Amino acid sequence: MFGFVMLCYLITLLPMFAQTTTTMVNVYMTIQSVGLGMIAITLVMSVMYLIKNMAERTVATTPEGDLIAQGLVKGRDGKRPATIERDLQKPWLFALFPVIVIAPAAYVLVDSVTALIAGIGAGALGVFAWWLIPRMPASDLLYDAAYRVTLVAAPVVAVALALRVMVAYTHGVPAWTDTLSPVISVGGLILYGLYLLLGRLPRFRGEPVTYLNVIGFVLLFAGLIVNAVS
Repeated sequence: MFGFVMLCYLITLLPMFAQTTTTMVNVYMTIQSVGLGMIAITLVMSVMYLIKNMAERTVATTPEGDLIAQGLVKGRDGKRPATIERDLQKPWLFALFPVIVIAPAAYVLVDSVTALIAGIGAGALGVFAWWLIPRMPASDLLYDAAYRVTLVAAPVVAVALALRVMVAYTHGVPAWTDTLSPVISVGGLILYGLYLLLGRLPRFRGEPVTYLNVIGFVLLFAGLIVNAVS
């Protein structure tokens, strides 16, 4: 908290030391890039958590008889293979869902060729995530890591957006090129705030609040993309 307060204080002093538009914009872009890079890392860890948590839950809720019928429990000692979490999942689903999400978005924003390439890449990435399931850390470790990185990343992004407004005000230019982008971006930050608040409560800890992290990322980047396109 002290570091965040000091960062905000230094930003308020920025106009005194950075008298040129170029310097102030470079500082703003650097802080924003760091913040967005960090929340991109939290997105990856959150998605990994959701996948790993689903795989662990599937193993825990599948009857032993079904595991034996599928050949996943071998020997008299009931030994389970290290890949059992992955073996209970269907790889084609991991390829299908990313395509359904990414390809239409790429088609709307760019063109059909880009949508095809993005869809193929997303499908391949989904299959890779399926292959990675047994090699992922435990879901609790992934959740804790994502939460701690977000605890730093969200304030940095908030400071970057505040600096964006300050730079625009200082030089008499609009901070946003449309009225929708700031609403979407602030909405994403609010979801991150709820994620950090509810993520500390045992009742909401885990999968429920992780969806807030993912949706917050989508909103924040959607706001920035809308602003850039406008």
